[in-house]
Amino acid sequence: MKISFYVQGFESLAAEYLSACLKEAGHETKLFFEPRLYRDGVVNQSFLAGMMNLEDKILEDMLRWRPDLAAFPTVTDNYATALRVAGKLKNLASIPTVFGGIHVTSVPDVVVQESQVDYIVLGEGEYALLDLVKAIERNESDFEIPNVWYMKDGEILRTPVRPTISNLDDLPFPDKDLYYDAVPDHRRQRYLVGASRGCPYTCTYCNNSNVKRLYKGKGKWYRRRSVENLISELSIGLAKYNFKRVYFVDEILVRDIEWLREFADAYSDKIAKPFLCSVHPAHVTQEAVALLEKAGCGEANMGVQTYSEQTRREYLKRHHSNESVINAIELFRKSKVFLSTGNILQLPGQTLEEGLDLVRFYNKHRVDRTIVGFLRYYPRTPIVEIAKNMGILDDKEIKRQEKVAEETPFLKRTKHDLLEFESIRNLILFTTVLPKWMITFLIERDRYKLLPRIEIFNLIDTIVGFVVRVRTGKRRFIQDYTISRYFLESIRYCAIKISWKIRRKFERSNKDPR
Repeated sequence: MKISFYVQGFESLAAEYLSACLKEAGHETKLFFEPRLYRDGVVNQSFLAGMMNLEDKILEDMLRWRPDLAAFPTVTDNYATALRVAGKLKNLASIPTVFGGIHVTSVPDVVVQESQVDYIVLGEGEYALLDLVKAIERNESDFEIPNVWYMKDGEILRTPVRPTISNLDDLPFPDKDLYYDAVPDHRRQRYLVGASRGCPYTCTYCNNSNVKRLYKGKGKWYRRRSVENLISELSIGLAKYNFKRVYFVDEILVRDIEWLREFADAYSDKIAKPFLCSVHPAHVTQEAVALLEKAGCGEANMGVQTYSEQTRREYLKRHHSNESVINAIELFRKSKVFLSTGNILQLPGQTLEEGLDLVRFYNKHRVDRTIVGFLRYYPRTPIVEIAKNMGILDDKEIKRQEKVAEETPFLKRTKHDLLEFESIRNLILFTTVLPKWMITFLIERDRYKLLPRIEIFNLIDTIVGFVVRVRTGKRRFIQDYTISRYFLESIRYCAIKISWKIRRKFERSNKDPR
């Protein structure tokens, strides 16, 4: 069978694993990529986003390829677009559709009832999708496959989830050609890889909490690949694609110190490319930082979220102390590893003073880069219920989040203190570059409220990278998009759309009997 994958914005490791399993079973796969320029979270501008929209061209290409099944791996942020494209596909051809991904897993009962969706796959989808393809290939219309739901006689046919894949080494390596054949060459500079699956924690704002509930009693949710298996994939990828850096998608790379010792030796010997990974304050020790440095870690990202231990404990279910955060910051400061931290504003019950406490904290304990966002209420995460009980969200808003009729209904931007929080966000960003006395002055005199109340992260991020490199010699991990790359990619996709429109107009004029 021929299975198409519609992927938006960024590389999908999930689609690559699904494709690898399908190809191993003798099926044919192809990725159809929508760049989502100017609506990708990097830059958001509705007019330019409309100009760069390639949905109709992608659909035309997909129909020309004639898939037997159209797969839509989705996250909540791009689900609305995927649903719209699936609807267009249904109007043009009788191709069955299957939706999967974290949004589907979070609200399967909502997604499965959409007319654009024929089947959904919950949780880990490699073997479930393979079984679904086999059933479709045999022209079966009535089947029960674990992890696969569909509508039958107006009712939802629900099936239990199969156990987690206990040994990740049993999976084939992800099909990188699926992605690299569909996107510009410059994206090959980064190699996306996962050393583990799941997370040992259950933060209330994270979708891992949903999945852990789903797999309760079905095996371990947090699993790790062997170092040998991981290095084997990276070695093959390095020889084939000659990538410049590695991006570990793991929720936490640093947890098992024995695994990290083995990894540091093997990675530095056989791969030796700078990489980005995520760490947790509870697992950052002097040895762990030394091993990351030995392996060649370019940037470590650590979640802090807020300075208030009470807020972290009661509302986020993150139990690390401020002392552990300070210890981690000091250890990374003495290393060659660039440290970035994740932070969230407008948490339930959060006051402006709590936000300013976070500014004071970073003014005293400087990091190389701060990443600051506003809380997003993703469907059925525990923090949604917390916000409902506090009167922040009501049932109507919760249903709107689950239905996802528009692109981003997940921000609850209240009018109360909104402008001040935006100023606080930008002040946190400035703690990495402005003198300490200036930050203190801005807080004590309330002058921080005069800061631009607009999204300036990308501008400040560029400045921060330069200043930190001059001051410390540390070079931050290069992201997918720099200003120049974004501009060049915009030109490329604009040219693609213009040429497609000209060709389509020419083809239509040739078909005109007049």
